[in-house]
Amino acid sequence: MGDADSDPIKKLTDAICDLQTTVAANAQAIAAITADRSSHSASKQFPGEHHNDRPPKFQKMDFSKYDGTKDPLIFLNRCESYFHQQRIMEEEKV
Repeated sequence: MGDADSDPIKKLTDAICDLQTTVAANAQAIAAITADRSSHSASKQFPGEHHNDRPPKFQKMDFSKYDGTKDPLIFLNRCESYFHQQRIMEEEKV
């Protein structure tokens, strides 16, 4: 066999080990950042305060009343669009 530096399997194995080390370090850094953000955001929230990932409730949107003569899917799609834009959870929909 030849020089260990010219062995392609050895190079590939070394590269995989380097990648695994980098991935593990990145995972630890992400976990630390996530934990830091969680502790900061939890301390700044007050009861009744809106979450940063949800827009302020509720933007006024005039729904036309469904009169039974038109396609109900248009009305339902408009309602679903509003719920989606406002990020309203399923259990909050009325």
